[in-house]
Amino acid sequence: MPEAFEPSATYRITVALERPGMERAGFQLTARVGAGSGAGGPAGALRALPGDHRVQASPAADGATYAQHTEAGTALTRPGAASWTVEWRRPRRPRPPAANAANDDASEFGDFIHTASATTRPAGP
Repeated sequence: MPEAFEPSATYRITVALERPGMERAGFQLTARVGAGSGAGGPAGALRALPGDHRVQASPAADGATYAQHTEAGTALTRPGAASWTVEWRRPRRPRPPAANAANDDASEFGDFIHTASATTRPAGP
């Protein structure tokens, strides 16, 4: 994430996950306002990169956009690692991603959920 975002810019965000022995992986990402009168509300929009069939972005009822892996997007990008890139368009007004390291046995056993968060703010004085 950029330390500060420019009002007219679009940014690429990459979610990367590494875990030895991982056979499949997935992620879900949304952008939310962290403080102030809009806290918890949507913070801009996410979209899959054109032609990328590993990621999909869908609107939620509250106006937020959720980006997540598709079935094809659960394949690893290299042994023990996966990554996905989305575009984020800044909010009109100035939740952490989660990733799943799975063992490909079609159950929740042996799977690990990892979370992280990043904060950015409007650029300027």
